[in-house]
Amino acid sequence: MLGQVPHQLSYNVTLCDRSGAVATVFIAPDRPARVTDLRAITNHPESVEWPEHASWVRSVERLELLCELAASGADDRSTVAAMLSPPLLARRWSEGFATLFTAAYRPATGRLDYRWPDRRVPLRLDEPVPTEFSVELDDPDGA
Repeated sequence: MLGQVPHQLSYNVTLCDRSGAVATVFIAPDRPARVTDLRAITNHPESVEWPEHASWVRSVERLELLCELAASGADDRSTVAAMLSPPLLARRWSEGFATLFTAAYRPATGRLDYRWPDRRVPLRLDEPVPTEFSVELDDPDGA
């Protein structure tokens, strides 16, 4: 289905279900969608196609860290903590590259936590979704 959705940019979409099955789909406007079983991805598909962009967003370095976390058996709390700290957390607002939030999905329990370094918004599949909530993002640039 993702391969049929019109888009003008490339995206990496990871899906998971309650059983723990994971699929990451690479979609791009210039090629067919590709389904993989990768659990760790960053801002490039399976290989770096735009080295300048990968360098700018530290895509390779961040992917290596995610893979190291997975290989070491890091639990969900350790992984979320890493996601909320540099280099996985980007705060380069004036350069146009920053992490807006981290989403911690827990499909077995039907939970999702939206996370920021100083805020957590927990959601459950069996409860109403808030119509709105506010988060104040840090602004080290002073803008």
